[in-house]
Amino acid sequence: MANQLITPHGGELVINMASAAERAELQERARGLSEVLVDSRQMADLEMLAIGAYSPLGGFMKRADYLGVVNDMHLENGLPWSVPITISVTSEQAANLKEGSQVALVNEHGTLQAVMLVEEKYGYDKQHEASKVYRTTEEAHPG
Repeated sequence: MANQLITPHGGELVINMASAAERAELQERARGLSEVLVDSRQMADLEMLAIGAYSPLGGFMKRADYLGVVNDMHLENGLPWSVPITISVTSEQAANLKEGSQVALVNEHGTLQAVMLVEEKYGYDKQHEASKVYRTTEEAHPG
């Protein structure tokens, strides 16, 4: 039987799941890393990134992709994308995260979910994002 999967957005399926051997190594490495708590929305995005559902994204969006999506509904490479896929931290947490370093992403129980390379840190304007992406700044909006 031929592969019956539809072609992924962007033409390439990007899966970010670790093998069993890689998971053991990542768990060991994570013991010495700073931890970032991921909330339920970020956890859902992390799972979608891991299984390739957010292909062609290979991880959370860097600034150029984020701005392209917010302002023009397109990734930097020109592919259409309507909602930013980001991970947010507090200003205090951001001060302790260094670009080029790795962090352990943990859930509310402290369980390791992923090891992430901090490629880029950037701020954002929540009101501008809501206005452009959801076309409203009404806090009752479900987005």
